[in-house]
Amino acid sequence: MEKKNLRYYLLAVILLAAVFLALTMTVPLFSNHKSENGTADEGESPAPEVSLPYIIIDPGHGGRDRGASGAQTGTPEDVLNLDVARRLKVILESAGFRVDLTRSDDNALAPSKKEDMRIRRRIMHESGADLTVSIHMNKFSDSAVKGPMVFYTAGDENSEQLAVCIMQSLCEGLGLPARRVNTGDYYVIRDSSIPAVIVECGFLSNPQEEKLLCTEEYRATLARCIATGIVRWQTEK
Repeated sequence: MEKKNLRYYLLAVILLAAVFLALTMTVPLFSNHKSENGTADEGESPAPEVSLPYIIIDPGHGGRDRGASGAQTGTPEDVLNLDVARRLKVILESAGFRVDLTRSDDNALAPSKKEDMRIRRRIMHESGADLTVSIHMNKFSDSAVKGPMVFYTAGDENSEQLAVCIMQSLCEGLGLPARRVNTGDYYVIRDSSIPAVIVECGFLSNPQEEKLLCTEEYRATLARCIATGIVRWQTEK
């Protein structure tokens, strides 16, 4: 077996075991409870046999900035982002990755949106991380538009490769036709020295997709797909 394929196989086996935790993990959708934020205890699980990257996950919005809201239910984006991010963190840490969140509760990182974004960017790009993924939900004026999107900064080949791997895994895991990744000029991933992408998990403006995004099962599937994409990127780079 080729070394590259062996690495993917080892990570895939670990990841499959970790997925069970995400599928059974219950996270209150509307809660002020603060979850733990920080580096996983290195003594809690055996060190993996392959070198795994340190990952920063950024749950978009928070505090007064609720983000988009569901067209039918009014569910705010920020709580959905945090839920997917927490599930993704559990899966990746169970697979041996070191993972931190930019925010671990319902609060913003600063009183103003501008300062909040500055702090987010500093955490994402000055923490010594090897890659960063920002989690969001989408909204559009045309309610027929649906499906995940992944954005990267134009000209950043490493980020593009990460975006492609995550999008492939999302489409495969959700049973969707192949979709292209998109470029975008977004502050939190702009001019990044490490691979950095924004994952828009779906459209809250689409009634059918909003209904899915509001279920724990679908958010657990999203987290699993994103984690699988990160593993794919790790083995293909």
